[in-house]
Amino acid sequence: GKVEYLKLGTLMFSQMPYFAVSQRLNLIPFAVQLIIIEEFQDLTPLFLEMAKLVLSNACSHRRRNAPYPRILALGDPKQAITYFQGSMLDAQSSLITTFAMTCLMLWVSRRLSKAVARACNRLINKHPEVFRDNDGVVPQLLYSEDAPEGLHIESGETMRSCAYLFENSKAHFLLRTNSLVRQWAAELLDHDYDYGCLLNGKLITAREQLLQQLTVMESKGINTLEKIVAYVDATSANANKKALRNRIGRIAKHLLQQGVNGNALDSMYHVKNAVCRLHSDEPEWIVSTIHQSKGRENLVTVGIGTAGSTPSTRAQRLGGIWLNQEIKLLLVEGSRATLMHIE
Repeated sequence: GKVEYLKLGTLMFSQMPYFAVSQRLNLIPFAVQLIIIEEFQDLTPLFLEMAKLVLSNACSHRRRNAPYPRILALGDPKQAITYFQGSMLDAQSSLITTFAMTCLMLWVSRRLSKAVARACNRLINKHPEVFRDNDGVVPQLLYSEDAPEGLHIESGETMRSCAYLFENSKAHFLLRTNSLVRQWAAELLDHDYDYGCLLNGKLITAREQLLQQLTVMESKGINTLEKIVAYVDATSANANKKALRNRIGRIAKHLLQQGVNGNALDSMYHVKNAVCRLHSDEPEWIVSTIHQSKGRENLVTVGIGTAGSTPSTRAQRLGGIWLNQEIKLLLVEGSRATLMHIE
């Protein structure tokens, strides 16, 4: 597959280690005219050396009278959040120094709503030492004149009021801790909303959780509609399991009201079928911590910003670069939102 990319005259950033080997073997069959480094704020020393190799190879393959290859680097130092993966703290200045580049600043965002831009700027101004650039300027996010007004969450808003705003659209709720994620998931289920939550790097859907709970109940002999209703009414559990059981109980009661009944096999079939019909394996709403959501933007089409998202206790304890990275992470995720609140 990588050889095919080379034949097409295209080299992906992630394929640069392969390029380093093939460059030694002299297998690069084309002269590069433009080198684009995207997300330069995540540049590592290794990839900086790779970029130098690409440029060297491009110059050696330059045809007579052809222009010299050029380098274009795109990125945002305010979004430098991969230091823990080895990225350079001085990526921008290193690029400028290494390749004698000219820096052009783009100030106006064409993506942000006015409300989200203001919320992001509140975060920037709350931590000016984190976002101050090499010239001592604390940059602000500017929105275009035709930007939509957008939405804003007031402090103390509940899950129910936030969910109402996104009744008929996809949304990603970003919360501060896993306990809040579980709390919101339970509340969403109590109101019969479909959702998925990101925990420990895995997307767990309401459908999956409900079917697992049904399997547990079935193993205990709770396998008819009447037994399910009686069991749910008689038991208590933690908030998340209670919400799951209550949802199953409501489905079972609805089936009984419709006159559905039968033996254990038929009862479980009807309940599981109702769960699968009412809850998708690709839910429109995702609930996660801000840390779990990073890199998984493809899961949602609309973002809802951070609710009560102050830096974590651990980041505040470690301080220094770790606190710096955490605050920048809030900005990265918040700037992708359509609705946000940062305390």
